[in-house]
Amino acid sequence: MQNWLLKQAQINPDKTALIFAEQHWTFQQLAEEVLQTAGQIVNVVGKLPEQTRVAVLLKNNAAGYRVILALQQLGWVPLLLNWRLSNAEL
Repeated sequence: MQNWLLKQAQINPDKTALIFAEQHWTFQQLAEEVLQTAGQIVNVVGKLPEQTRVAVLLKNNAAGYRVILALQQLGWVPLLLNWRLSNAEL
């Protein structure tokens, strides 16, 4: 199955994909940033098998969203942890 973000970057590159805190990203810009983030993640974590669950503790912001999309781009499944939980609960 084709990645939805990369497909939108191909067919609607200049269309707005994300608005957060008065900042806008087109599909092309978002796709480029997601691919860059995916590369950074692989450099730190290494290559994991498809469908590997990866727990992430993220803030609700554009950077956190890019990390989720990057994990999906890599074929991994993001497991979102709730930042409101205590260390023991996490």
